[in-house]
Amino acid sequence: MQALAEFRATKVEPAADPGFEARFIRRWRVERRSRAVSYWMPAIAGAVIASAALLAVLQILFTSPAHNAVDPKGKEASLDIGTKIEIPDYGAPSHTGVNQ
Repeated sequence: MQALAEFRATKVEPAADPGFEARFIRRWRVERRSRAVSYWMPAIAGAVIASAALLAVLQILFTSPAHNAVDPKGKEASLDIGTKIEIPDYGAPSHTGVNQ
């Protein structure tokens, strides 16, 4: 019984570091900020990808197409290059099926 009375009589005084509260609050704020960033990161990444896709579509829609040599009346297009292209003639094909 006497030991219990002595135990009750003793006071335990915690020795707290003066910077404990400041470090705790800083760690809590850093953790809260990292949770917020990790929560919103998929939405931010999706918004960046969607805006890039939207800009690409708008660029495709509003750029003028290259001028083709097509007659709008439905005629066949022709290519005017100024010089005639020579296609080599390698002779008549062999009917034997064996290259000589």
